[in-house]
Amino acid sequence: MVISFSRNVISDNDNTLDETNGEEDPSELEVAAETDRRNEMSSSIATLRANPKYSDFLILCGDHIFPAHKAIICSQSDFFAKVFDSHFSVGYRIASSSLASKLLTTILQEACTGRIRLPDHPLVVLLLLDYLYSSDYTFYLDYDFPTSFLAEGQSPPGDLVDRLHCCELSVHIHVFLVADRLLIRGLKYLAKEKFAEILRKASFPTVYPRAVREVYTMTSIHHRLLRDVVVDFTLDALHSHGERGHFDPNFPRHILEEFPEFAQDLTTKLVDEWVEDEKSIASDLMQIAEYFRLC
Repeated sequence: MVISFSRNVISDNDNTLDETNGEEDPSELEVAAETDRRNEMSSSIATLRANPKYSDFLILCGDHIFPAHKAIICSQSDFFAKVFDSHFSVGYRIASSSLASKLLTTILQEACTGRIRLPDHPLVVLLLLDYLYSSDYTFYLDYDFPTSFLAEGQSPPGDLVDRLHCCELSVHIHVFLVADRLLIRGLKYLAKEKFAEILRKASFPTVYPRAVREVYTMTSIHHRLLRDVVVDFTLDALHSHGERGHFDPNFPRHILEEFPEFAQDLTTKLVDEWVEDEKSIASDLMQIAEYFRLC
């Protein structure tokens, strides 16, 4: 899939006249021209995605081959930049993930031939490239991506909408993890936001437990950014259960028993909230006491 940018023609600016002399406003014309130039640049970069003519290395993923351009990829990924610049040293720590030394050695060797093989699912790599060439990516199914969560023991829900939400959440988790491993900060935050957006609209009793299981199975304590999304969403659901039409009053407590780390994170957040509330109450009481003292 190629995400292309359509060139925006700002007709209002093109026809803007100065009210005093009937001439076009130069400042607005400059803004329109600058916008047009930016759109042309974005369109040109996106076009490279579909045209392998000027690509200077290949990303291999399973049986799929993705042409890429070092200038675009390396400028956004410290991982790829260091691979091609051969700046990896012994003991180099790639973000928070533990990439096996054997895999890293293989990647470095392949980089010398202009080929890099990634162990991720082809759809995840495709969305990764979509982001690098367009600053965004759009979820869709391709390359036989599993229609249920990948965590061991997961089963897809019966409802088709719930199943689609589960699949999309899984895709965003995988994109987050590959962005974290390849040191692409912008993509990591974008995947986190997309994950949070789908989690908010998905069915709580059906999709939520699967989302918790997926996140805490596939991530580690170093992936605080994504785990916090699940914990914060849980707190929000608990605090606003009367306003959520699809909220199940029987909170899936088995998740707390199944994932002690999740239970610990949730408890920590609850305690932090309580402490902040107590501080706020204490501050209010002190202000009231000071008011009466002055009276």
